[in-house]
Amino acid sequence: MPLIKTGRKRDPEGYYLALIDKEGSRLLGAYLRDLEVNIEEWGEYIALRTRSRSLLKRILRKAKSLGFIIEGDL
Repeated sequence: MPLIKTGRKRDPEGYYLALIDKEGSRLLGAYLRDLEVNIEEWGEYIALRTRSRSLLKRILRKAKSLGFIIEGDL
């Protein structure tokens, strides 16, 4: 099952962060293209960075509906 790791705190640059394994990024790819999210590759994970907490919550709800395991909370 695909996995997303996230947390409540912002990074030092003011972004909310979620890490998705590469398998999961393929499933969410089309959905993420239309959103204002910075996408970066970090080794075995794809990092999603956004300044909007509500946008990250929306992404997590979509991922959960697709069967992702969510570690952490907002």
